[in-house]
Amino acid sequence: GPQDRPEIVWMQRQFDGTWSRQVILNEWPWHLTLASAEDDRLVLLAYTADERSTGTNMVARHLVLDGGQWRGGVINEDKPIMLHARPELQLTSGDGVLVPILQNKGYGPNDQVPNLWLAQGTLSSPEVWLHERIEADGVIDTRNAYATKIGQTTHNLTLARDFPISSNNPTLQHITNRDGAWVSEVLPSCANRRCSAFSVQPDDAGR
Repeated sequence: GPQDRPEIVWMQRQFDGTWSRQVILNEWPWHLTLASAEDDRLVLLAYTADERSTGTNMVARHLVLDGGQWRGGVINEDKPIMLHARPELQLTSGDGVLVPILQNKGYGPNDQVPNLWLAQGTLSSPEVWLHERIEADGVIDTRNAYATKIGQTTHNLTLARDFPISSNNPTLQHITNRDGAWVSEVLPSCANRRCSAFSVQPDDAGR
């Protein structure tokens, strides 16, 4: 949208047609992720803020382009808490959507607390979300965090997370839900090194 006002705009056209314009949100955009589902529906993860420069009061929204109109709802809104603005959405097989979320009071090391969540939603009902808190040791950075669903139950969720922001021993960690409990493990090749996660993908055997 224009730089002088808060606005997220969607524009599209056929190959030989003219552009149509639709305002999705009248808010300051901080991070946008656009993905295409298996049935060609478009999904938008929008992180917005009250202000353009400071990123105060972050809000995460999930929207689906359905019948030419964007519809959806708020994934997470907690005004006193700042949300990191770059977690990616992950479309699972079928209707599911996963979004890892980290809540912080601010950017400074003294402002951060272990508060990692996994939000689970669907394409068919983008207004409804389930939140599950993942207990984590230390402060983590979800700017390069990815989640995927393996199997048909919520007990088979896998999450990769980036290095701790304020730690002297940055690590890349793999978190898996095993029998209802989240288990964390450090990838050996990334111990005490600055590593980033790029994706988490199941193999052909569903592992």
